[in-house]
Amino acid sequence: RSERLGPIVREPLVTAALGFARLALWWIGYYCVVEEGQIARPNEAKVLVSNHVGLIEVLLLYRAARCPSFVTRIENISLPLFAGVAHVSRAIVVDRGMRASRESTMREISKRAHESCATQLMVFPEGTCNNQHCLFRFNRGAFQPAVPIQPVIFNFPYASFNPCLTGEATGGHELPGIMWRTASQIVSRVEVKYLPPYAPSAAERADATLFAGNVQALMASHLHVPVTDCTLADYTALSTRRFHSVPPERAAVLCRARAASQAAELHSGLPSPSAIESGRPGSAASKAE
Repeated sequence: RSERLGPIVREPLVTAALGFARLALWWIGYYCVVEEGQIARPNEAKVLVSNHVGLIEVLLLYRAARCPSFVTRIENISLPLFAGVAHVSRAIVVDRGMRASRESTMREISKRAHESCATQLMVFPEGTCNNQHCLFRFNRGAFQPAVPIQPVIFNFPYASFNPCLTGEATGGHELPGIMWRTASQIVSRVEVKYLPPYAPSAAERADATLFAGNVQALMASHLHVPVTDCTLADYTALSTRRFHSVPPERAAVLCRARAASQAAELHSGLPSPSAIESGRPGSAASKAE
């Protein structure tokens, strides 16, 4: 079992994995990685939380934390070589469509967060990829243990090609298209900011939702983007509509329009809308797009 791997076995595997990650980044043109701050030690922050754009931040954070454990969806296990990486890293595999699996994942995250000898655990609390225009609502799993966490922020500057893995449903790209266009560019850039470890207050330790919301707001302020209560369920519904009845131009603006609407209402003191349809064409938010 992977948890029984001793340092004599694990260290060569870690070194090989880190070398492969660096080689993969160079191969697709990520020569320029601007980093600010430094990764926390495991005794300072056991859980690392980050915004999720695609695959590059996964490789970068995995390399920076020297092969931490992580939470991944069950569909990823079928990817080439990924099952081996997940095994060695003691990954927590979740079936997002099953409530029992999600609850089991939360229990396992809490257990790992309190294990003194465990490696760090990286979590992408949005549960899906965003398009760099907003942050999706953070799930509570990474914050349920009520331990210090380290927020890590990734920003991908671009001129004409946004490398986010959001799929065609929101006007983005699928994985093959992203890999092709990224490899076709001479240089791709990414900025990484390691924020100081965030220790929860007494109120945040008692309320994981409050903890998650405050960390989301902190990360959004550094990214200079609004927050939204959109979730994976909204994204899935949007994808379904995109391929059945919603015109492409409408599907492409829904999430961004909703985020813009919520940002405007946040400044005006009004409550945020409760339905993704607030971004429908013809609405004020859609016209703002």
